[in-house]
Amino acid sequence: MVDPVGGYYSDYEILVVVNHDEPADTTSYWAGAEDHLLREFEIAQRIRTPVNLIVHSLSDVNGKLKRGRPFFVDIVRDGIALYEAPDHPSDHLKPLLAADAKAEAQGYLNEWLPGADNFGILAKQAQHAGIVKEAAFLLHQATERLYHCTLLVLTLYSPKSHKLLFLRSQAERLVPSLITAWPRDTGSRNDRSNCCGAPMSMRAIRRTTRLPTRNSPAGRACRDPATAGRRRL
Repeated sequence: MVDPVGGYYSDYEILVVVNHDEPADTTSYWAGAEDHLLREFEIAQRIRTPVNLIVHSLSDVNGKLKRGRPFFVDIVRDGIALYEAPDHPSDHLKPLLAADAKAEAQGYLNEWLPGADNFGILAKQAQHAGIVKEAAFLLHQATERLYHCTLLVLTLYSPKSHKLLFLRSQAERLVPSLITAWPRDTGSRNDRSNCCGAPMSMRAIRRTTRLPTRNSPAGRACRDPATAGRRRL
């Protein structure tokens, strides 16, 4: 998806299929490649949009194809193969019955949406109490769960990631209206978004100087990702 006027370019997602489960561990085997792609985008600027790696073993991918997971079915059917090793065929696609897909999606909605709401409630309580670092952490958790919920409900799959920028790109491809939750038209908004590129921990929160006040423009921007996503689910 490209919108040069609004400054929006959707991320590239590359599905990497490996021969067994161990090299599918992104932390142990793919962190260097992800760092290189990030430098190419942010520093060298030789690529226009971020590139995200989604790594699974062949047996895992084939299992998802047999179960009719829409995310993987769409990739196999419509994706472009950059490299394909011989003698490693993917299994035949198996369509998922609409009733089964609906039931599974409803289960994900029931599981993830209440948790996101709870984190949002706790974040508001922490912000009102002036516990700003904990409030920021809770807002991050609420937003992360909303993105996972969106992906699971619409595709029955969500990558094992805590990176909001990565999850955001996945969700925005499915629901373009979510782009307005985090506009990319100002430098300050981009700075806030870049702070969410990595998983957020309380250690990272401790380095935060202050959280914007509730009614300031920055404060509203901090709330927008969670509230906007919640309204659209």
